[in-house]
Amino acid sequence: NNPGISSGYSLCQDGIFDPVPGVGTNVSLFDDQVSGALPIGFVFDFYGNTFSNFYISSNGFITFSPTNNSGCCSGQTLPTSSFNNIIAVVWDDLFPPGNGSIDYFTTGSPGSRRLVVNFTDIPFCCGSTGAISSQLILYEGTNLIEIHTAYANGVFPGTMGISNGDGSQGQAVPGRDSQSWTIANDYVAFIPCGASIAGDNTYYLDADGDGFGDPLISVESLCPVPGYVTNKLDCDDSDPEIHPGFEVDSSEEWIESMSILLYENVSGNNNGYGDYTDEVITLAFGDTYEINLSPGFPDGGESFQKWRVYIDYNQDCVFQGNERLFQVSNITPVSKSFKVQGNNVEFGQTTMRVIMADLTYETPCATDFNGEIEDYTVEITACDEVVDPGQIAGEENLCLGTNDPGPITNVSDAVGGTGAIEYLWFKNTDNCDLPTGKEENGWELIDGASQASYDPGPITTSTVYVRFARAEGCVMLTQMSNLVEKIYTNNCTPDCQSFANSSSDEWIRRVKMGNMAQNSGSDGGYGDYTNRVINVHAGNTYPYQLRPGYGNGVVTEYWNVWVDWNQDGFFDPLCESLITRVGTNTQNGTFQVPDYAKVGSTLMRVSMNPAGYSGACDQYDFGEVEEYSVNVITGALAETDQGIDVNVVAQGVEIQNNDIEMNVYPNPAFNEATIQVTGIEEPIEMKVLDKLGRLVKTVAVEKNTVINFQQLGMSEGVYLLSISGESFMLNKKLIVIE
Repeated sequence: NNPGISSGYSLCQDGIFDPVPGVGTNVSLFDDQVSGALPIGFVFDFYGNTFSNFYISSNGFITFSPTNNSGCCSGQTLPTSSFNNIIAVVWDDLFPPGNGSIDYFTTGSPGSRRLVVNFTDIPFCCGSTGAISSQLILYEGTNLIEIHTAYANGVFPGTMGISNGDGSQGQAVPGRDSQSWTIANDYVAFIPCGASIAGDNTYYLDADGDGFGDPLISVESLCPVPGYVTNKLDCDDSDPEIHPGFEVDSSEEWIESMSILLYENVSGNNNGYGDYTDEVITLAFGDTYEINLSPGFPDGGESFQKWRVYIDYNQDCVFQGNERLFQVSNITPVSKSFKVQGNNVEFGQTTMRVIMADLTYETPCATDFNGEIEDYTVEITACDEVVDPGQIAGEENLCLGTNDPGPITNVSDAVGGTGAIEYLWFKNTDNCDLPTGKEENGWELIDGASQASYDPGPITTSTVYVRFARAEGCVMLTQMSNLVEKIYTNNCTPDCQSFANSSSDEWIRRVKMGNMAQNSGSDGGYGDYTNRVINVHAGNTYPYQLRPGYGNGVVTEYWNVWVDWNQDGFFDPLCESLITRVGTNTQNGTFQVPDYAKVGSTLMRVSMNPAGYSGACDQYDFGEVEEYSVNVITGALAETDQGIDVNVVAQGVEIQNNDIEMNVYPNPAFNEATIQVTGIEEPIEMKVLDKLGRLVKTVAVEKNTVINFQQLGMSEGVYLLSISGESFMLNKKLIVIE
């Protein structure tokens, strides 16, 4: 395609430094000398005149006109009438006799030949140290001029540019017009007007001059083309008043942020339109994603906003009705799920448009409304995911004074899927909950960690690591290895002891964990109940109850419970801390057995201390420690193993109290539900658990409390609502629909 630009040349500096290799015919020149006529090897058009010969000046330029003027002793401002038909490569007072070389050669096949002129390691006059190395390339057919400069150090004053035969036309590179400059690995091109220079960039006609291009008229070019733009987002290229963001007023509301997976853009107010199409978000066909949208308001104000999100699935540059992902209205941030699907989906890069408006749902090309529009580029790929993420190893206890752990090694590679396999590593210093493949709940993506093994380097706290694997073209992180922890601890003695010196004033009165309940009195600061066994399954959730006993008045007690899930003789403060609670009365709740719990019998330690939370190996003045056995078993769920199944609440989980009842309505529910609790006078804590028994949110509820699912992060699915007190535990199943 011919962009049809006006006469002259267009300057381009966006290309890549990539000189043509090779050495040609040597041209030996004295100081301030011009060579005789040299053959170009083809007919070259320069400012509308054709030439077959050229001349080289020792001072760093060529000319197409015979002359004895070598351009001593510095580069001049362009255009200039003092020289005819000049291309200044590095025009300065150069000194070829001192060092370096000048050569030229013609390469390529007829119709696409190139003339190459090399100025290599030429010093300034009158020294011997190389000051410039630069290459000039002239192209047959397109008449393109390129200058590739490896280095030009301390040019003063020097010129790089072009000028026609009478000095009426010409241009220099900005900052290099008889000025001081230094460059390295530099690319410059002068593109003849009207020429179509093939390249990697696509430019779109902007006929109405509004800065938005016509998606149907484009040109492939090495460098920018006047009258063309890089985007193809115009809705009507014949009308400058129809384009994204035209007369869209974002003074009272705007798109504050947008995020998908690990990509987040906090954009703020863009005066009605934000173009982020230079940022690519990869999505895999068939996968489901969550997009998070937040509105912005001045001075803390807020109002309901109507959102629409589109993806141009068929890449025809028109947002159609079946390409709308969703529409939703809300006053607070919005989280919505969408699936990349449909018969019209084309693989490759396309545009996603986010529209936020205050009064009505606006169309993709709407103008003159209050709100904002943002555009992004998404790349849709095909995904054939790995089937086995592989395993890693390297769990380690770092004793006091040692903080540099060994590497986490690859035990087995990820396998399956199509194409190359990519590894991504996450770490967590807050907890050992299983990651979701997102940076949430304490999990953090480790930048630059992409190999099968990973060396974490020095740490200052216990840290757990996991490796995800995904196949080429896949986006979601669903395939993860086992967890590996580097434990940073003050105590490296296995099977350490913990006890209180006295339990005369307070002691552990009752411990109930799952199917086991133990009532006890004061044991003098330590009670060994390892003959009592708690049967559990990895991944299941169970109720617990911890009750203090007092001999001299009620005080606040700090509770800790640890379980040695990996059976190594240590209580890890990060991954094996099961329960942490504080209060004066009975503590009720639920706990989840981690998926990585090792099958077999292990130790559980319960600590109650009025002075504060204890370490697993502490000895303290008052309170008590008790120990129990935990048996992690496999196979079918035993009738006595009272794990919480959200879909069918197991018998024995609820602790009934005839004075307290909980009801939920409507159920199933959309967007929000009312929690009604009778028999309470003050707000009570309610836990929201997902279908795997994982804690989603803890909220305070009163006699009648409305909960909003989006605010609590509850998407479509089945949940368990649990309230508990000293003498009761009630559960209700809630189904959320969208």
